[in-house]
Amino acid sequence: MNPVQLLARLDTVLGHWADIRVRLGDMDPMLAQALDAMALKLGRAQTPEAITVALDRLLELVEDTSADAYVRELMARAALGDLVRTRGMRTLGTPLELHAETTAATAMAAHSAGELASAASGETVAVQRTIYLATNRAHSGDGDFLDAYTADHSDTLSFARATVSVPVSRHKLGKLEQPTWWNGPDAAQHFLVAPELEPIAQPVAFCTRLGADAAPTGELLAFLHGYHVTLEEALLRAAQVALDIGHAGPVLLFSWPSAGALLKYLADEERAATAARPFAELLGLLEGGPWRHVHLLAHSMGNRVLVGALAARAARPAAAALPVANVILAAADVHVDRFRQDYALCAPGRAPAAASAAEPLWTSYASRHDRALWLSSWLHAGARIGGFDGDAPYTADGLQTIDASSTDASLIGLNHSYFGGRPSVLTDIAYLMHHGLPAGQRPPLEPVQRWWRFKA
Repeated sequence: MNPVQLLARLDTVLGHWADIRVRLGDMDPMLAQALDAMALKLGRAQTPEAITVALDRLLELVEDTSADAYVRELMARAALGDLVRTRGMRTLGTPLELHAETTAATAMAAHSAGELASAASGETVAVQRTIYLATNRAHSGDGDFLDAYTADHSDTLSFARATVSVPVSRHKLGKLEQPTWWNGPDAAQHFLVAPELEPIAQPVAFCTRLGADAAPTGELLAFLHGYHVTLEEALLRAAQVALDIGHAGPVLLFSWPSAGALLKYLADEERAATAARPFAELLGLLEGGPWRHVHLLAHSMGNRVLVGALAARAARPAAAALPVANVILAAADVHVDRFRQDYALCAPGRAPAAASAAEPLWTSYASRHDRALWLSSWLHAGARIGGFDGDAPYTADGLQTIDASSTDASLIGLNHSYFGGRPSVLTDIAYLMHHGLPAGQRPPLEPVQRWWRFKA
């Protein structure tokens, strides 16, 4: 079995771990202990051989139990790419992950005083967060619903506004609360996307409404999702990250047409390659807007779109009209050699800066435990910007590299979405965006040679 299929099986098993435990019911203590040990072994497997051995051992453990058929079906469907993620009824992330108990009280500044008062009193509250959507996903023409946007490429950008229900009184920092199969969707407890979007036909109208929402703060956050992400998941993550970093301005999601499936890695690569041009076009539309600061945050393969677009714009003098304050690369699935080529064009001091604006801070979060980037490095026989090459992450002049390995070293899972799931990383991004502080001045970090890491 190839590494992509193995990773699909691993991701599926870990993503449904709570379901497996429920099906086992009251277990013999020795089985429970062996199963917990197996969860950690699965989460730490770093090679195809280790993943294969661990999955085989799991099948042996659950053999002749009430979970046997369920686990085998999960593995079979994962290997075939047949796991369908339906709206509002899936588990995102790993059920065994440890989440901080701290609520995101400081991240609620964008909501009304009445809503905050209710949240502070313990009353269950959900608020609505608008996410502005720009996408080069093709539209099926089947109404103004979320599912009408496909994983096919479109030559033209589409614009809309989406509404995400945010459970501010129940939310914990770094957690994207989602329904499970035994607990249906509840706006007071879960992040939920309204199925119907508000389309905005004209780019000028879209930018005008976006600018009006940004006027009070002058702050704009643009987010690009990564590989294996549906449009709904991207909207949910954009809302959660904005809440947790305390971003009070509007959020602009650029959604490129990821197929939203682990086995579609190569297809996603092609789609990401064609998305740099439309994202550069979107940045061009934002020029001259009422922004004081524009923050660009990309995850995983979305960094190929971001860096490619910035490199393409670097040759255009008009790029000076966009005051980019931060370029944040989270778990960047970008080949080191390709990054060097593009970064040489748009690195601080190379590209034209906006009038009276400081050079943007470039920040890269990397982890030695990122299993998705391990797979990408293996497939391409080349190191990735967000991973480790030996004992060191990638560093470059003008790029502040943050080693986030300590934030996820003890947790099982793929460890690829830590930028949105780890309170320490979210706190550091908040310091970066709100105060414009370089790595050496941010409290959570300490220096290590040419990079920084989170303090113990």
